[in-house]
Amino acid sequence: MRYLSHVLLILLLLIVSSEATFSQVVNTQNDIKYKAWFESMDGSLKQKGFLVELKDSSIVFGTQQNLEDIAVSNLQLLKFRKKNAIGKSLGYGALIGFGIGGLIGLASGDDKSGFIRFTAEAKALGLGIIMSIPGAIVGATMGAPKVSIPIQGDLDTYNRQKEKLRKYSLMDR
Repeated sequence: MRYLSHVLLILLLLIVSSEATFSQVVNTQNDIKYKAWFESMDGSLKQKGFLVELKDSSIVFGTQQNLEDIAVSNLQLLKFRKKNAIGKSLGYGALIGFGIGGLIGLASGDDKSGFIRFTAEAKALGLGIIMSIPGAIVGATMGAPKVSIPIQGDLDTYNRQKEKLRKYSLMDR
């Protein structure tokens, strides 16, 4: 019985460790914190993906389909934005707008006279919904900018920008 429990424990540990290893390989999308865009020197190639690795005279750029080794001499510009930045900013803006509209509605109090009367709570809900729209627009606008790092095909510029680029790379953090 003791032997059987040891064998079962070892098998359980093997299953758990192999699943963890497998999930590390499969879940590289979860590791991507920044989306990246690059433009080639002649402007013919613009691609969206993620920065995988920085090398001495090239970068490894990933897309959904493959990894590419791109020479620094062919890099005009790299742009980065945090993954899901626009969606998160849009949501935060909508919540802030809803909160401000709700506070205005509650502060105005109940209507005492008039053909149509609203309670403070009803005004808070209505104004909250109305104010969430401009709040979402402002939030999405705030989350949309990209960080641009010009390389201009120059190896010296690339080496000066390498510390900044490490922040956006998967391998060099």
